[in-house]
Amino acid sequence: MKSNLDYGSNEGIYLELWIEYFVNGERCKNEIGTFKNLYTGNNAMHVMAALLANFIIEGYAYVNVNLDDFTWEGVDVYPFSEKGERLKWGYFCGSLKTALKRKDDLLKKTSTTICICWKSKGGRGKGKKVIAQV
Repeated sequence: MKSNLDYGSNEGIYLELWIEYFVNGERCKNEIGTFKNLYTGNNAMHVMAALLANFIIEGYAYVNVNLDDFTWEGVDVYPFSEKGERLKWGYFCGSLKTALKRKDDLLKKTSTTICICWKSKGGRGKGKKVIAQV
């Protein structure tokens, strides 16, 4: 989460919040919101700074509790046998688009079940979230 806390050019104090993240190697930015206080005194700045501190504390806590949701590194594609057991081979793909192409290629060659999972860098959780099983 990124922020800007400053006096407005016209009136009040502004707190802008946004998140930055990467998708396919490109930096993306989405706004969370802009918060405005109509006052300009020292106390008003302290109130806005406290609001910013609360956003940072809560955001940090949320990310740590849900760390695997923020540390995905790619997608696994793997087939199952006719008995429903995972086979010992599969593919690791750097993007969902590539994984879906691999899945389509596998389905052209076989009628077996294919599982597509987001793969985590590790961390505290299971490390995988199933996207689809076809």
